[in-house]
Formats: sequence, structure tokens, C-alpha cells
Amino acid sequence: MARYGRDRTEPRSLTVRPIDMRISVVTALAATAVLAGCGQQVADGSSSDPAARQWRDCTPAAFEGDAGLPLDVSTADGAVPVKLPTSGPCAGGLVALTPAGVVGTDVDDLDLDESTVQVVGLRGDGGPAALVRVDGERHPRGGFQPHLFTVAGGTVAEVTVDGGPLLPFVATDGGMAPMTATCDDGEVAVLSATVSEPPGIVLAWDVERTAYRIEGASAELVGSEQVRDHAADPVLRQEMPELFEPGSLFADC
Repeated sequence: MARYGRDRTEPRSLTVRPIDMRISVVTALAATAVLAGCGQQVADGSSSDPAARQWRDCTPAAFEGDAGLPLDVSTADGAVPVKLPTSGPCAGGLVALTPAGVVGTDVDDLDLDESTVQVVGLRGDGGPAALVRVDGERHPRGGFQPHLFTVAGGTVAEVTVDGGPLLPFVATDGGMAPMTATCDDGEVAVLSATVSEPPGIVLAWDVERTAYRIEGASAELVGSEQVRDHAADPVLRQEMPELFEPGSLFADC
């Protein structure tokens, strides 16, 4: 008789028993539920849960607890609070608390002055409903660089033209040509004056209006037109005083 193991008993049947697939499916579903409850991490380091989205260490809770009152910016998603914190987890960015969580942009290198934060409402159709204007710190020789930011599409970004700020540097030392900015029909318009040629006995200015439409974070040129031709300095100061006042930027917006 042939031997079958140490106890010399016959081997058991080699019939393979099927695995109960119901147990495997239930186990897989349970694991998936655990992962979903914890919130999966996405490429930008934020949770897949929209309410938990954050910018760097700036969570929705940190945003609401940060010092400083937010400004409400009108967007396609309604009014969105925006802050420029100088301390805490949200510092170093211009941040907004949107329905998708906290979004922001790095402004460390811009040396922004938090006291200058202003909402610029754009009247008319097209583009964002509002922008955020923040000026850079005052230059030692007098002047500042204004910056415009858009809060749209779940992002915060600086509005630029040709890779730089839309608005020119504003000199306050008396050496700047007359300039201001306004908004109308969903556009941003820059009004700038240059000395008329040929020069006359009385200083005169030519004033040009250049309009831009905001598309995402870019300022798309709409067109330019001359609105004053050879206007004598005293007359222009009376008719368009905003050109000579650095604080007049977006005064009517």
C-alpha cells in the first residue's frame, strides 16, 4: 500500500472550494468608505473635499480666525471675502474664502500695503464683477506701484499686461505726468497725459484713454483714443482734476 503522509492515511479530496466573492466585495467597499471619510489628497496638497481646500497652511478655519476684517468681492459665485493677512497661517498671500475653500496667490515679493486694499467694481457685462486693488509700499523718493487682482474661477491672480502690472507706477514727487484709472462697461481704462508738441508758451497736454477688458488674469487691449488735444495746463486741471491727484485711481468705481 502506498504511503500518503506521516499518518499513512489517504489524502483528502483535491477539489478546490470557490471563495465567497460577496465577502471580498464588502471588504473592498468598506475600505473605500474609510478612504473617502478621511479625504483623499490631491496634487496641490489640498483635500478632495471642496470645503477643506486650502492655500498653503491657510485653511477655512485659519482664514476666518485671522486678524483683520475681510472685504467682500462680487464674483460669479456671489460675494467672496478677501483678506491680506500680515501674520498667521494665511500671511504672505492675498487669500479668498470661496465655496470651494481657500484660494490665494503669493504676494511676498510685492511689499503690499494692507491699508490700501480696495474693491474695484466693474460696471457692465463681461469679465469679472470686481477686482481688488492693493498698492505697494511707498517708495522712499515718493510714489507707489498699484496692483490689481482678480478673484474668479476658483483662483486669485494679479491682472497683468505684457507680463507686468496693468497700472503704471504712480510718482508723488511732482515728476509724474498726469494719470488716473477708471472703470466703465466692464472695462478698466487708463487715462494718461503727455506734453503736447510743439510746445507753446503755456504748458499743454494731450490726453489718451486706453481701455482694457479683463480676461482671466490678463488685460486684453480694447482700444485707445485721444480725449484731449493740446489742452492748456490750467484748463485741464479744471476740467479733469483727477489726472493730477494720485489718490483718484478708481474713485468712481
